[in-house]
Amino acid sequence: GRVQEDHELRDLAERVAEASTAVRRRIERAVGYARSGLRLEAFAEADSEPSVFEMAAQFDTDELKHWRSMCTKGRMPAPEVLSPEAILEIEEAIALLAPLRSRLAQMRRLVLADAPAWDRLQVLRELIDRDPDTPAWESDRRALEPVAADQLGERFEASMRAGDLEDASACVERMEDGRWHWGGVAKVVAPLRARLDAEFASRATARLRGLTERVEAEWSAENEEGALAQLEQWRSCEQQLMGYGGEAPQELVDRIAQVESWLGERERQARAMREHRDRAAELERVAVDEATTLAQLRAAMRAAEETSEGVPDDVRAVAERRMETLERRIRTRRMAMIGAVVLLLAVGSVGAFIYIRRADELNRIESAASAAQKLVDAGEL
Repeated sequence: GRVQEDHELRDLAERVAEASTAVRRRIERAVGYARSGLRLEAFAEADSEPSVFEMAAQFDTDELKHWRSMCTKGRMPAPEVLSPEAILEIEEAIALLAPLRSRLAQMRRLVLADAPAWDRLQVLRELIDRDPDTPAWESDRRALEPVAADQLGERFEASMRAGDLEDASACVERMEDGRWHWGGVAKVVAPLRARLDAEFASRATARLRGLTERVEAEWSAENEEGALAQLEQWRSCEQQLMGYGGEAPQELVDRIAQVESWLGERERQARAMREHRDRAAELERVAVDEATTLAQLRAAMRAAEETSEGVPDDVRAVAERRMETLERRIRTRRMAMIGAVVLLLAVGSVGAFIYIRRADELNRIESAASAAQKLVDAGEL
């Protein structure tokens, strides 16, 4: 019995020693990665199950220390002493990865679940954004991007067969997001984009045909509001079609042009009617305004007469009475001014006549006096 017990005890000691050796080798590899700046590799080596931190803590318990002492005294394989300095060096090296642990765990789950490469690439991009100095990220991206592009291409084909253009468009947009470093993605996505746009253009053309019929139905019902609303949708659909590199069929364009011509004519008629109402209202206002001049009233009358409906009879009657009143006032004032001028002229004429006669008399007197003076001077008088 004792020999058997000794054999089992030695076997256990060997297994524990081998386990400690395995942990020590993992610690050494992790330290080597950390010293080379490969924090991700150090983290992966140290944190994979079972974690070296947990194992080192177990080998550092009082029970394991007592076991090591017993093995040494009994000349059995003893577990190795794991360096706490090495553990601390690993912890310090991967401390920068602490904010990324949730993403690293997510990446690990995606890899284990054999998730699509695109899902893994999204997580990898976030890891690169947060920790761009880890060389492993770039290596993983180079390997993952071609696979992700191929898988997105396969998903695109499946979506197109199912008629799911929304998902097909999402696949193309992911390959066009500008974050790819693999140059081959442009060759992969170019034909896919062309096919997608062609399908979108085809569907937009079909929608245009349906909208054309609805526009024409509103036209037949002479429903301007309805026709305008449908026409707005038609134009929006046409813009989408042009965005996909297509053009509206000329047949549809011609049919819509007829409706637009009808709408334009209705708008011109409505504008003319609004102008008629506005000018008639202005004429009516001017006709009753005491401050209005005859020129203003005549201008308002001409403006109203130029409209499509002309001047309403009742407004015309009011305006004409007002014009007659203003004209009488003007004539009265004119006659009064003419009478005043005639009076002034008459008064002036009488005064001038009197002045001229007096001037003649004075001239005769002066002439007689001058002749008498000459006789005196000659000694004849």
